[in-house]
Amino acid sequence: MDQTGNVTHDPVKINNAFKDFYQNLYTPQINPSEQSINSFLNNINLPKLNEDQITNLDSPLSLSELHEALLLMPNSKAPGPDGFPAEFYKEFWEQLAPTFYKTVKFINESQSLPPNMNSANIILLLKPDKDPTSPSSYRPISLINADVKIICKALVQRIEKVTPHIIHFDQTGFIKGRHSDDNVHRLVNIIDFATIKNQEMTILSLDAEKAFDRVNWKFLIAALHKFEFGESFINWIKILYHNPNASVRTNKQTSNRFFLGRGTRQGCPLSPSLFAIFIEPLAAAIRQNESIKGIKTKHT
Repeated sequence: MDQTGNVTHDPVKINNAFKDFYQNLYTPQINPSEQSINSFLNNINLPKLNEDQITNLDSPLSLSELHEALLLMPNSKAPGPDGFPAEFYKEFWEQLAPTFYKTVKFINESQSLPPNMNSANIILLLKPDKDPTSPSSYRPISLINADVKIICKALVQRIEKVTPHIIHFDQTGFIKGRHSDDNVHRLVNIIDFATIKNQEMTILSLDAEKAFDRVNWKFLIAALHKFEFGESFINWIKILYHNPNASVRTNKQTSNRFFLGRGTRQGCPLSPSLFAIFIEPLAAAIRQNESIKGIKTKHT
């Protein structure tokens, strides 16, 4: 179904409909000023990284880190636009490592990715019980080149060591050592507690539509600064999110490439951790809002 609501069976028109949908989705609908972002962030209290954490995050990526990141990547995954899967790098790492390491150092020094490393192919997975004729019913998975994923995976190995210290315990998604069912158990316990104490309460469940796809990069960078991530680490995020582009693949059709202006790519190892950092200031603002009392137990 295209943006006018017309259903088509033509593979080219279907591909164009998805391309138009995602090009619009990844185009920012609002452009908040740095002043408004900083005004919001300055009114909430967020934890800060310590000097050791900053130093570890900011140190140059080592060849051993990159190799370890590669070995952690699963096999049998669809490759990115260049066609080389992780298995290729694993098989020929001894021969590729010197050139690959020079490339990583060049990227860091030049503050930009080579054009061929900045692209992705978007494939689509239909969500359960959703209308297959609507582009919004699909989950976009970005197929990124394995060389970029190695860099991202190495950065993830670093960031996962600090997120448990700066992300509040009530955020359990995408944090190492935490599980989403922890919050389910917590909710059940709170309901039982409120029932026993005869306390009135309201439970509100919200679903942020296309949450990963609507991440504002300017706010993400500002949040990283607020947590006091170092400049070297933040520069890596800026490099990875500078003018990325993608095409949509459907029914053996590949769309023209278009630039992305927002979102964290589903399929990138860094995306879950970056999303947790991006959403934490909102969660902190809710916790610190005096009008939202919550249920007080002996453990909270």
